[in-house]
Amino acid sequence: MMISRRNAALVTILMVGLASSVADAATIRVPADALTIQGAIDSADSGDLILVSDGVYNETIWVDVPNLTIQSVNGRNATSISSNPGISQPIVFVDAPGVTIGGNGQGFTIQHEGFQAKDIVALSLAAVEDGAASDDAAVRFEENRVLGNRASFGLRTLQSLSGMSLRITNNQFEGQFGTDYGFRTVIGLGVSEQEGGEPVSLNAGSVSISNNVMRDFSDGAIRVTGESYASELAITQNQIKGLATGSTYGLNFSAPVMEQSTVTIVDNDFNKIVSPIDAYTFDGGASFSISGNAISAFGERCIDVYAIRNGSDATITGNTITSEVGEASDSCVRFYNVEFGSTLNITGNSIDVAGRYDEAIYVYTVWQNSHATIADNEVRGYRLSGLEVNDYIEQSSTVSVSNNTFEGDAQSGSIAGINFPYTIFDDSVVTVSGNSVHGFTLYGIYFDDISDGGSVQCTNNTVLGTPAGSEFGIVFNNVRGSEQTSSVTGNTIGNIKSDDPATAAIYVRSTHDSPAIDVIGNTVGAHADGAPNGILFNIGSSGGEFLVDGNEVAGFSNAALKFDSATLETTGVLIRGNLFVGGDYGVEVTSSLSDATVMEMSSNQFLEFTVAAIRTTESISDTSLKISRNEFSGDGVGVLMEGEITDSSDVEITSNCFGLVFKGVSVTLISEIAEVLLRNNDFSGVFGVAIENKNSDAANEVDADENFLAGKTITGEVRFDNELLTAPDDDGDGVSNCGDACPNTPVAEPVNDAGCAILVDDEPSPNAPPSGDRPGNNPPPSGDACGIGVPTVAASLAPIAILGFGGNRRRRVIPRDS
Repeated sequence: MMISRRNAALVTILMVGLASSVADAATIRVPADALTIQGAIDSADSGDLILVSDGVYNETIWVDVPNLTIQSVNGRNATSISSNPGISQPIVFVDAPGVTIGGNGQGFTIQHEGFQAKDIVALSLAAVEDGAASDDAAVRFEENRVLGNRASFGLRTLQSLSGMSLRITNNQFEGQFGTDYGFRTVIGLGVSEQEGGEPVSLNAGSVSISNNVMRDFSDGAIRVTGESYASELAITQNQIKGLATGSTYGLNFSAPVMEQSTVTIVDNDFNKIVSPIDAYTFDGGASFSISGNAISAFGERCIDVYAIRNGSDATITGNTITSEVGEASDSCVRFYNVEFGSTLNITGNSIDVAGRYDEAIYVYTVWQNSHATIADNEVRGYRLSGLEVNDYIEQSSTVSVSNNTFEGDAQSGSIAGINFPYTIFDDSVVTVSGNSVHGFTLYGIYFDDISDGGSVQCTNNTVLGTPAGSEFGIVFNNVRGSEQTSSVTGNTIGNIKSDDPATAAIYVRSTHDSPAIDVIGNTVGAHADGAPNGILFNIGSSGGEFLVDGNEVAGFSNAALKFDSATLETTGVLIRGNLFVGGDYGVEVTSSLSDATVMEMSSNQFLEFTVAAIRTTESISDTSLKISRNEFSGDGVGVLMEGEITDSSDVEITSNCFGLVFKGVSVTLISEIAEVLLRNNDFSGVFGVAIENKNSDAANEVDADENFLAGKTITGEVRFDNELLTAPDDDGDGVSNCGDACPNTPVAEPVNDAGCAILVDDEPSPNAPPSGDRPGNNPPPSGDACGIGVPTVAASLAPIAILGFGGNRRRRVIPRDS
């Protein structure tokens, strides 16, 4: 280490006020007043200005006078400091606070003429006392050109920056003599003076590195190797360009940034860098912000941070990240751990990885009351997932993924758009909303293992597979008991294609321990080449609560909605207000129903089914099944019950409209005091058998009193003593239930053909429905109340024709029970 020649004098100078120093400042000219720059420094006092005329100065300089300014007269193109003192000696060595080298148009070209020099510019700062960092004591290195020939460092700080300000501004760092690189590292902060020695810290310091050009480096542009405590580091508007083959790091923190330190990386251009931004840990309330940068990654991760912990926060916003050709790593933007009350925000970025990265954004864990937000990003070109959160989300943590665009690799697509392949539990919440997910081949949005108080809200996303088709839209896999309800709500899903009967646009698979799941208001369509199921539940043990409400599902070959489980035990299922179009079945239940299960299907529309609108294939035991206020229109059976109904089960089929179906209700076997009750149904549109009981046992008949049969056929053991002579009209307004868009009209109030109150003085009746294409809102035109002459739904489904809603479909909206 270099020892100061004037320590005693330096202490005296530091005790003298800045005002007196400025008042006594002198200007020393080189070569007029001193032949060399070092000679001028030796004769200078604190606060003096050294002005250097044009020329090449073959010397090294050691600056140990505080607050000294050294500038050229005509700038770095006219003035050089150049020498070959040996590889262990720098050209410029600063050993005092407040020193300025260069300035506005008055910098130097600084070059080490030797090969593989250790440093070109070194800042020892040995005489700096601890204290608050301020620009009054800043060391400034401005508007210089530093030329290297495989030098270890272009500029290096050798000792702790304690209470020190360092400003590195508007410089150029580049190679010389045609070498393949100029520096191993351009700027090294907190590097030990001895090669391989212990790193030194940045303590209550302030460092600004701005508007520099850094290129021709092999290892790193900026490397911070020591720990940072309560310090500020700003890296702004630099041009950082690696070698043609790719340099290792743009910015690298290999030690923790701690104790309320702040790091801002703003408006830089990183190009041809293997790992443009790489950091170890932000800890103890540290803040890390990466914004407005242009990042061109050459090889490994674009932004890689190991951990954000203990109340720290990281913000990645407004960056443009692109990838060049060549081999890449597994993920582009990676945050490995977000933990202990920390916050991660990845917002408003444009990320295009050109088919070279498996994941565009990868987060490993979010836990212990930490929070991650991924919002408003444009993400393209990934091979596996646009976003993957790969491990635990736990202990009251949250992850919000909103308003992003995820589009897979243009050539081959991707496996998934958004992927949560691990556990969400312990009162943690994941919200995925308003995203556009395109170009996946397997999963659009995937969640695995939601349990123990965890919940997922998947809302208002657009999920479209590749043009060739994709297997699943949204998947909830392995949902275990939770006090919170998880939901799939308001999503638009399309281009689903598969020959596998176990695939679906919305798939809830393997539930346990009584979870609660809502599937509400989704628009779901198949690829033109078809797929088996729109919504598929595979329910495991111990029941649960499941709501399927207000969805529109069309174009699936097997079923719009299917329950495919060994059994449903102690389960509650409510299916209401849905529009199911096409396929063999509207709702297919291939699970046995038992042990106090309650299933209700109400106010749904079933259109264009070919086998049965509602089909149950297995036994119904100790179960309540209610089918009410639905509309059926298709070539098959309205309600087809193939399994045995037994063990005190209660089946009620009430107030349904069977229009243009081959059969109304078909029951295979009733036994053991089970009851099948039909009431207030309108079978006038049936063109075959209205009610069929295949059971030959007269003791187990179908109770079908008070239905409107309109002369249709009944077969088997069916009791129908009190047949309705006219179509049911519960509110007595003269419009049958099947044609009444405004049920419960007050008695004697005038209504139109749709059963809605006639307008008086341009004011609607209080019972008139609101506008909008939801059950109960749109009155049908005049015509047969049970399906003849109902309006087409081409207009309402045209915007989603791409999802599989094709053709001129016919639709009339059934009012929902109040």
